[in-house]
Amino acid sequence: MEFDSFIVVVLILQLYMVSCSIISNYLQTKMFQEIQTCGKGYYYHPISDHKVPSQIDCSQLCTSTEECRQFMFDKQTKLCSLFEAGENCFSAGDIQHKVCYRQKSVCNSTKCSRCPVGYYGDKCENIIADCKDGHMRSVVPINSGRRSYIQPSANGPVIEVLCDFKWNKTFTVKLTSFKMGFFDFKKCYRV
Repeated sequence: MEFDSFIVVVLILQLYMVSCSIISNYLQTKMFQEIQTCGKGYYYHPISDHKVPSQIDCSQLCTSTEECRQFMFDKQTKLCSLFEAGENCFSAGDIQHKVCYRQKSVCNSTKCSRCPVGYYGDKCENIIADCKDGHMRSVVPINSGRRSYIQPSANGPVIEVLCDFKWNKTFTVKLTSFKMGFFDFKKCYRV
């Protein structure tokens, strides 16, 4: 599957009629169908849903919504679902007519005002090492469980994790559990 990347330019009129150019950069990611028997809605928790005329309108809505970092658009029903984080989109319904985009950045000419959760810096060029690092840098809030990108080693891969501080404890999982997974993803989701 080939993914498209596109940039949305939104002109926002601020108070006193001064205009400011904002550029949002999005990357198309994967869609997964969530199978009903595995607990509907495990991943599908949108900030909001809206009917909009087009995919571009959906991206503009995400850009104008402060908490939005990802959107899913249904080309058939014109339903635009906004999400606060995530790499891929999950839907209990048919995914044939749906597309998923994650936000890479929302910037003006000098600085980015919104980065994917886990990224930081003037141009979203840095990434946290772990959840604790994200909390210390005020990139990941401590009061809520949130999906975030981390990069545990400087030259290692960037991975998506759930940063959840509400338990105030650490836990250990055997390496075999990581290799096999905590649950059978293939039984609950289809690409």
